[in-house]
Amino acid sequence: MNTLSLPLNIRRGGSDTNLNFDVPDGILDFHKVKLNADSLRQKILKVTEQIKIEQTSRDGNVAEYLKLVSSADKQQ
Repeated sequence: MNTLSLPLNIRRGGSDTNLNFDVPDGILDFHKVKLNADSLRQKILKVTEQIKIEQTSRDGNVAEYLKLVSSADKQQ
């Protein structure tokens, strides 16, 4: 069974509402945010490329299907 990794104070069920967001002194760690954004951008590019490959394959399959249907109609 997968369990989500939660901060210890939440797993304990404590009343402390500090979610430990890595925000030192109220200032975001912009380097970490930039790395996360770059990583997300790379994942988006990878998925976009995979979608293009799948669409090309689908288009080829549809063209082949239509060709076969047309051929079958002519034989009947």
